[in-house]
Amino acid sequence: MQRIAVCEDETIVALDIERFLTRNQYTVSGLYSRAEDLLLAVAKQPPDLVLLDIHLAGSMDGLEAAALLHSQYGVPVILLTAYSDNATIERAKQSQPYAYVLKPFNDRELRTAIELALYRASMESRLRRSEQRYRSLFSAGLMPQCIVNAAGAVLETNAAFLELIAAEAYYGDLPTLLALPADRQLLERALATRGSLRNVELSLLVDQNKTRTVLLSLAPFSLEYEAGAFLCQALDITEKQELAQKLLQSQKMDALGKLASSVAHEFNNILTAILGFARMLESEIEGQVEAMAELEGIIRSTERATGLTKQLLMFARNDPVKAEALAPAAVCQDLELLLSRLVGKGIKIESRHQDEPMTVLADKLRLEQALLNLCLNARDAMSLGGTLRISSGLEIMPTPKRAIVQDIPAGKWAFISVADEGSGIQPVNLPKIFDPFFTTKPVGKGTGLGLSTVIGIVQSAHGYIDVASTPGQGSTFTVYLPLVSAQARIEA
Repeated sequence: MQRIAVCEDETIVALDIERFLTRNQYTVSGLYSRAEDLLLAVAKQPPDLVLLDIHLAGSMDGLEAAALLHSQYGVPVILLTAYSDNATIERAKQSQPYAYVLKPFNDRELRTAIELALYRASMESRLRRSEQRYRSLFSAGLMPQCIVNAAGAVLETNAAFLELIAAEAYYGDLPTLLALPADRQLLERALATRGSLRNVELSLLVDQNKTRTVLLSLAPFSLEYEAGAFLCQALDITEKQELAQKLLQSQKMDALGKLASSVAHEFNNILTAILGFARMLESEIEGQVEAMAELEGIIRSTERATGLTKQLLMFARNDPVKAEALAPAAVCQDLELLLSRLVGKGIKIESRHQDEPMTVLADKLRLEQALLNLCLNARDAMSLGGTLRISSGLEIMPTPKRAIVQDIPAGKWAFISVADEGSGIQPVNLPKIFDPFFTTKPVGKGTGLGLSTVIGIVQSAHGYIDVASTPGQGSTFTVYLPLVSAQARIEA
């Protein structure tokens, strides 16, 4: 049964209304002569309806109370009064009563007003709940959404959309968020013709001119305050595309590796034969200076080609890793003996290794090859001479570290770094330096396999690599390898 409160300062009238309500199967939640007492009771437990006289015993009249009941509690009110002058009616309008019943009233008139008021209140309550439900579906939805008008101005956004564009609020134009002119024209055409879009792949500008790839859907609908509105949804597929590209690249590299291995084996057999015949010919033409010089050129070129096939084979090889416990400092020190003969007189080698003992698990020959490739690259970058610095030690990362190829997880890592004072790497080339066959060296000076071999070896040891480079000042390549002890890793 609906609960109805009565606020009437004349006791006889209040009791008469109470009997009427009881007789018609309503529950009387309370009788009040002062608006202040009514509001205190409503604050504790709101009734379904209030029958309210305008002139009351307290300092607050019924119209003030009706306005508070509407604005603060959403409780419907029927005004009961003997006054029908224009001034009172105009004031009554401001409190938005559900009915205005003049005294004296008959039972039929009052019952009709009560039933209509309760029905209207019920429908409005259902409408509010429905609006709140759909508002929540929009605001708290996982899909980034916004509402725009026909001109493309953003009227409303949900939290997921603001997170996508990395903004706390946005009230600009939706087309300006699109990176490509063709995308903007497509969206503007759909808005102008009240058309729709369904899962159209577009590039969306986000924080600091970065872009995200989204599937944009657009559908027209009408709002009470905006007849030509559109609902826009943007599904972020950037990570999905990146994974697809990585899978494609992996498949290409697998095919390339098999091709390189096959070609390198065949080519190596031919080079072995050429080199063998050259050695045989060397003994036959001994003493012929001009012929010997030409033959030496053949032998040097053949040996260089043999070195290239070895790099191809290492790049393509998928042999099992022969991991063993290694001390990074010891690996570096063994390598430095060889480097002193390889880097040339114009380059000084400096080494610095932390005293703290640490152990990593890696294939020694492969790790040495990776470090040798880095050192030879550093030598080639210092055509005018300089200092080659090799260091090793322990680095603690309390948080993940951003790197060129792949972010490095938080934890304790053994590191080996190779730094030079050479020409450095241009920022535009940094993302590509580990790609197979990518090189900035002159034709005939580089194969583009050195760094791709390095990253393959490092990753086979469950490690990571990072690069810091300043054009004209030099580069530092740092290899991070996990410590053998499981307790050495810290909580991220």
